[in-house]
Amino acid sequence: MYSYYVLRHTQLVNNRDTVTDCWVLNDRDDLLAVLSDLDVNPTLTESCLLWVYRSGSLDATFDFLPAVPDEQDDDLDEFAAVAPDLAGVDLPALTDPVLPPGHPVDVDGEPRHFGLTVRYC
Repeated sequence: MYSYYVLRHTQLVNNRDTVTDCWVLNDRDDLLAVLSDLDVNPTLTESCLLWVYRSGSLDATFDFLPAVPDEQDDDLDEFAAVAPDLAGVDLPALTDPVLPPGHPVDVDGEPRHFGLTVRYC
């Protein structure tokens, strides 16, 4: 079985609708590049989860959604972009063999292929 990362990021797009981006990746550097571009502002983000699969089995899970502060600082923009905090996060490297591009994996009961899938709800 293959090793790969699954990153799922769900954000609000209006009062009740969401958009979910789901990445299936086979390279740690690609994962870090995607994470560096994400906005996980807790006002707008419902979830930002990473699953690490090694040899086809779930090996680790990470939640990148920051905690909502108890008191909002009046000088902070509640809609400002917030990058995931990777300090202290040890993202494991994948073991061989890694998922080949084009090979589907099951995410939430649906096949997902290498790269990015977007779902609007």
